[in-house]
Amino acid sequence: MNWILFLDLDGTFWDHLDVSETTPPFERISQYAIRDRNGETLTIQPGVLDFLNWIKKNGGLTSTCSWNKPEMALSALRKLGVENMFDYQRISPEPRKDLLIQDLMDKLEEKGVMIPQKNVFYLDDRDLHMPDIRRTLPDINFLHMWKVVSDYSEARDIIKRTLKL
Repeated sequence: MNWILFLDLDGTFWDHLDVSETTPPFERISQYAIRDRNGETLTIQPGVLDFLNWIKKNGGLTSTCSWNKPEMALSALRKLGVENMFDYQRISPEPRKDLLIQDLMDKLEEKGVMIPQKNVFYLDDRDLHMPDIRRTLPDINFLHMWKVVSDYSEARDIIKRTLKL
């Protein structure tokens, strides 16, 4: 079974709400945190790395899905040593996450990887992008982190139930 997770970065993967507003270079201050030139910290959310490992162990693909300056977000992912946790990077300065998701789905289909919308999961701490996403991809699963889904363990359980893993 083919399935994929699209994961927002700001406020979802890490605690910082806008990595594009940070000032590189970044300095690693712990296994899970970095600090920018001005002393602003960015920390990976508890449980998210285990969650991404679980997805990979259960045959899922992973992609970022972030409205950010790509060079800033990628720099932070690299400094944290987690860029390879994602099979794909979908990071854009434009707010159209629906187009980021659709673009990757089209590219996967061109490669012969067919993923039905019901096997697509999008996790974000905000529902701001959902009207556009619902128009483009009406049947994907939206997990509203910190509102409807309390932590990554609960997100895993929802995906397990949905996919019958």
